[in-house]
Amino acid sequence: MRNKLYLIGYPLGHSLSPQIHNSQFLRQKLPLTYAEREIPPGTFSESFRAVLAEDDFLGANVTLPYKQTAALFMDKLEGDAAALETINTITRNADGKLVGHNTDVQGFADALNAVVKTPVKRALIFGSGGAALAVLYALARAGCERLVVIHRSDRNLELVHRVAGLMNKRVRTVKLAHLADFFNWAEKEQVFLDQSRLDAHCADELMEEQGVNTNHVFNEVEFDKGPRHFDLLVNATPVGSFPNAEESLGDHPRFMRLFKTVFDLACDPMETKLLFLAKLQGCEVIHGRKMLERQAELSRRIWVREYKAQPK
Repeated sequence: MRNKLYLIGYPLGHSLSPQIHNSQFLRQKLPLTYAEREIPPGTFSESFRAVLAEDDFLGANVTLPYKQTAALFMDKLEGDAAALETINTITRNADGKLVGHNTDVQGFADALNAVVKTPVKRALIFGSGGAALAVLYALARAGCERLVVIHRSDRNLELVHRVAGLMNKRVRTVKLAHLADFFNWAEKEQVFLDQSRLDAHCADELMEEQGVNTNHVFNEVEFDKGPRHFDLLVNATPVGSFPNAEESLGDHPRFMRLFKTVFDLACDPMETKLLFLAKLQGCEVIHGRKMLERQAELSRRIWVREYKAQPK
């Protein structure tokens, strides 16, 4: 009887997933077990194949950095996983085939909609990996009109544009270094202390990679209390997660004032530095645990269905 489930990734740190899943299996009186299987990158292919070949293997969650790589080992991708070529959930079905699913997309959408009741029209995403692709796809599918991705590496840019294109959306991609350059320039020139030197539209121009325009008069009160430039900021990177909780992307106070809502997908610590800074600037904040719990519930439904479908 297949009844073993795993969390596969590296590093796993202090994951909440085993506690979340095992407590639910116990409550439902199901003989399923969920445990961490940390696999270092240099041994992934061999170790992953060994896990998949275990006689009692029923399924797994997949997290950083393997959401895209693991998809290549599947016999079939279903639903959002097929669109993204990125998985976070695996199950072995009754005939022994490995099927990849993506519950991150719906998990993110459900967590966001539980807090934000108005449509997100303008969003900025930190990251271009598997989690970021799920967020991008969910927002594009929901009708978001302006999508900006801040990325460190160019590796996934083609996939980023393809995912947005599935929903007939365009996405602007910006190097993380450009964001850092902007704030370095602003501090050096002391533009935050001079009401006449910062263009009120500099944020949009930065995201369009057009540089900073200093030819317009800037009213500091308008910047501080005026409309936000984006409805939503999502951190879909591990920056700020345990054990590097002191880190944050875009942690200049002025940056946080561009957003109505800030959603950090990190689950540990309970309040990341990004969310702390966002709250100080009056942003509505969403903790990553909301998405974790929702996508976990969706994954669990898939595993239980396949467990019950096994030959007795």
